[in-house]
Amino acid sequence: MTSSLTRRHFLKAGLGVAGVLAAPGLMANAMTGGCNAASGRPYGVQMYMLRDMFAKDPAGTIKKLAAAGFKQLEMFGVGGSVNAEGAPLFGLSIDDMADLMAEYKLTVPSVHINSDLEDIEYIKELGSKLNIDYFIEPMAGEFLNFKDGKVNLNTPSSVDEVKAIAARLNKRGQTMKDLGFKFAYHNHNFEFDKVDGQVIFDIMMENTDPELVKIELDLGWVAAAGHDPVAMLNKYKGRVIGCHMKDYDGSVPLSDDPRMIIPEMSRISTPGDGKSDFAAIVKHLNENNVKYRYVEVDVTDTPFEDAVRGLCHLSALG
Repeated sequence: MTSSLTRRHFLKAGLGVAGVLAAPGLMANAMTGGCNAASGRPYGVQMYMLRDMFAKDPAGTIKKLAAAGFKQLEMFGVGGSVNAEGAPLFGLSIDDMADLMAEYKLTVPSVHINSDLEDIEYIKELGSKLNIDYFIEPMAGEFLNFKDGKVNLNTPSSVDEVKAIAARLNKRGQTMKDLGFKFAYHNHNFEFDKVDGQVIFDIMMENTDPELVKIELDLGWVAAAGHDPVAMLNKYKGRVIGCHMKDYDGSVPLSDDPRMIIPEMSRISTPGDGKSDFAAIVKHLNENNVKYRYVEVDVTDTPFEDAVRGLCHLSALG
């Protein structure tokens, strides 16, 4: 993301080294670009993390991710994306993408979709040909304020404003159900701010139908909001269908990098590089059969290396 975006562009728009070393073969595989994750749960990667690499060479990027041991891809940018013109497929046709998924034995369980639903036919074709389970809203457009060509985060000023967002999410969930798909919402840290003494995310979830609006819990943003990821997973147990597997270290200085619209992005890192307890997180996900787990770091200069290192760390946990 950047700090200078138009409303049109935006709305068109988740064991440290010692643990890896202790796992037989993981470090050796990591040094050659992958992990031996075949015996564990399948892990995926959020393609926003690899947006520049993917835009330049979609087929080559997919091949490298499969070789590294990833089993799932989560696409982004249905309806358009900030800072990544050409998303979600960057020149590939849907049929091309489906062929690549079959060739490399990958799946696309979910995809991020912007706040508009403008091209229903494209959504239907994409979902059916890629066997997508969930369409996920990564950020409610209502949380953004546009002025003088720039975008800023906008915290609702009343409970009623948050309830209006929830009502829209319910409608979107019903639309997706009618199309034969499922729907979920992805959090950042600011949804855990309070309005009128109530937590915004709690208001959103209490006022949406749990059968229509599931949760993709971004663990890094939960930690950035000052909450324990495992405690939040327990709070919404049964409603969380997937996670963005991000680590967080609050001691890292905040950055003035213009790519970081949310200052705490500088503190987000790949699993194993921060201070979150991923052993406890993975244990919870396994026990509660949370299927979708995507490595992601929003802004990094070494996205592929970070993605593989995160995969190795998670694979070492079993």
